[in-house]
Amino acid sequence: MMRMTLYVFPVFLLVSVTRGLAQEPTSDAAVREILTQSVNASQTSQVQSFTATGIMTFHWAGRLVQANATIRGRGHAQFRIDAEVPGGTLSFAINGISSVRKEANGRLTQIPLHNTISKGGTTFPYLAINAAMADQAATISDRGVVESDARQLHRVRIMRNAPATHDPDGLIAKLSPTDYFLDPQTNLVVGISDMTHPIQTFGEEYLREMELEDYSTINGVAVPTRVREKITGHTTWEFHLLDITFNTNLTDEDFFHPVTMNFVGGAGRG
Repeated sequence: MMRMTLYVFPVFLLVSVTRGLAQEPTSDAAVREILTQSVNASQTSQVQSFTATGIMTFHWAGRLVQANATIRGRGHAQFRIDAEVPGGTLSFAINGISSVRKEANGRLTQIPLHNTISKGGTTFPYLAINAAMADQAATISDRGVVESDARQLHRVRIMRNAPATHDPDGLIAKLSPTDYFLDPQTNLVVGISDMTHPIQTFGEEYLREMELEDYSTINGVAVPTRVREKITGHTTWEFHLLDITFNTNLTDEDFFHPVTMNFVGGAGRG
């Protein structure tokens, strides 16, 4: 992972509470139908949670570091990853709009809101899409067709609206946009883009792109088995999925306590 103190980590499902402008959504039936077709193609309408295992390759300071990794997601607002890196377990968890990173040496760091808000749908976007479509305040807009690697992709932007009392300065609104790129041949999501920031400030933005490749049907669900994150065009990590189960018996204890910032679930839970 590139050392820019961004504290960016893969997030499967979360597109958390976003968009604070008190305005009417501009969604339309046509673009929602595009997303409905994508959810149907992925067979995820009944999926509520998942537990995935695989190999994560980090790009750290010019060297590649591989780690066995377990990733868990529940709904659209809880996520956790544990990676067995040299020296210990590197963990990252999101619980609502709170986020914590645990280094291999055990040091805990709270991740600022500006690097939590739009990190949703990173490697398995369909639950986040479902949540947005069920939210009457969500803004879903058609951004047209774009060219990528000699193919055309449909670009859809999702943002969420919240009462102005929850975001009087419009910060959440600024941080919220997430673009999904769908292959019209398969209706599956093959790319995601949003913005990430240095941990110290949200005044600087860096384009974060996700590439979702090599879809396979596992337990009846279409899943990207290879996911790659790029920040300003540079690969930071790649996840190779080995297995995934859905509607796993996850609870709040599998994530961290949002007040004490302590991890309360064991890394070995499934």
